[in-house]
Amino acid sequence: MTNNSIFCYRRKAKDEGVSVLLMIFFLIGCSITMLMLVPKSVQNTSSTFWIVAVGFIFIGLLLLFFDAIPKLRSNGEFKFEIYKDRIVSSRPDKRNKITNKNKVTGDYLVQLKDIRYLLKRDNPSSDISPSDSWRIATTNGKEYVISSEYGNPVSKIISEIRKLKPEIEILEIPYCDIE
Repeated sequence: MTNNSIFCYRRKAKDEGVSVLLMIFFLIGCSITMLMLVPKSVQNTSSTFWIVAVGFIFIGLLLLFFDAIPKLRSNGEFKFEIYKDRIVSSRPDKRNKITNKNKVTGDYLVQLKDIRYLLKRDNPSSDISPSDSWRIATTNGKEYVISSEYGNPVSKIISEIRKLKPEIEILEIPYCDIE
């Protein structure tokens, strides 16, 4: 905890890069294992085998160049802090954006008194990208995304917000493709 924060989660982008690297090594390891364990007769006759093996390697290389290397080179840090009167989110990649529906991702500061409700969107693709599932809706109509990237413990964050302001309502809305 820092500066009297009630809850503080920090993770360096480099740490996230190392996690991605481990996943890449796993994918490439699976490909090598497939090449070693699958009989040559199957390798020679099955195009599916080669699609899967090359696919694993291709995905690993994409992750390496577009995710792991930028994170490993970054000096940034993801932070999510809750104080008695405010919530602060800061991300190393500075992907700050406001969509046409006033959805804010990235860096933000929300005063606790301005929170209208917590919003949970049931997103069918949440196992792929769960970072849009929870949002903080404020009285000015903006929705601030509680990102689960960098291992951010979203359920703990929701719990801490509810401890500070128990009257905050949680609204669950079904997934809708229109933002």
